[in-house]
Amino acid sequence: MGLIGACLGSLYYGMQLILMSPLSFIARPIRWLHALHRHSGTLSAAPNFAYQLCAARLDDAELAGIDLSRWRLAFNGAEPVHPETLEQFCRKFEPYGFARTAMTPVYGLAENAVGLAFPPLHRGARVDAVDRERFTREGQAVPSTAPDALHFVSGGRALPWHFIRIVDDAGRELPERRQGRLQFRGPSAARGYFRNAEATASLMHGDWRDSGDFAYLADGEAFITGRAKDLIIRAGRNIYPYELEQAVGNLNGIRKNAVAVFASHSPAAVPIMSCSRHRAACSRPPAARSAASNVGNFTNRARSPTPVCNGAVTGTNVFACCAMDSAPPCIAA
Repeated sequence: MGLIGACLGSLYYGMQLILMSPLSFIARPIRWLHALHRHSGTLSAAPNFAYQLCAARLDDAELAGIDLSRWRLAFNGAEPVHPETLEQFCRKFEPYGFARTAMTPVYGLAENAVGLAFPPLHRGARVDAVDRERFTREGQAVPSTAPDALHFVSGGRALPWHFIRIVDDAGRELPERRQGRLQFRGPSAARGYFRNAEATASLMHGDWRDSGDFAYLADGEAFITGRAKDLIIRAGRNIYPYELEQAVGNLNGIRKNAVAVFASHSPAAVPIMSCSRHRAACSRPPAARSAASNVGNFTNRARSPTPVCNGAVTGTNVFACCAMDSAPPCIAA
């Protein structure tokens, strides 16, 4: 989003571009919104964590005098987009002029010169609620209004002259609302990886390219459900790391956007994870017990926590440790 969407896009259209250091943003997230206000920014792009950080950390005193009414398109991409973050950000900043229709989750990847799918402009985010049991066991995105429904955010439709399809492991195209691997083709698609024949072979499927993402289509829009290489399969059920990361991040004492979940080859029966706000706190049993209990909601098999060392639970088949994305926001006026 930064190099092609912001820098090259601004050069192509002759727009003013304001760049900000990621360290400057992380130190004081209000600087991003101050820049939008001061320069009357109309377009700005950032990863999901930047929106979450602003929604969670900024108070009314810091926001006094901020006017976001000129912000027409708030692009959200480059990492999983959380429905809760979209709602929290919109609700917090509507009193300061931010329009819900400006929130624009998008989907792209470097193998397609970044941009691949965009939603209708000025529609706002579309969130799909699907039956948890049917989806995790069968890969079917059946609409649901149940309290435990899974929620996925639309990345929009393929850009003009580009195409998206969903296929199963055998390469057969799937109908709408069936999860599979997202493949794409179009004039922006890469021809391969530089001096890496093996990776190129895994990318190419005839005219189609493999995105490495799981997704499903609904009304022609792509709903990204996770990275294929990150999916954890446990007892016949698909477990999505980002959902567990978010659940653990909501625990008291756990720092949001600083939890990473990944599988191991351990034969242990139950995933258990723990990550705390400070390194010293990572060894505290209560944090581990809370995380284990939370994971139990997904696996229905929570056990007592195993010893924690340096921020990661040992002897289990899922680990969690601290991590922070530092991609900067960018603004186009």
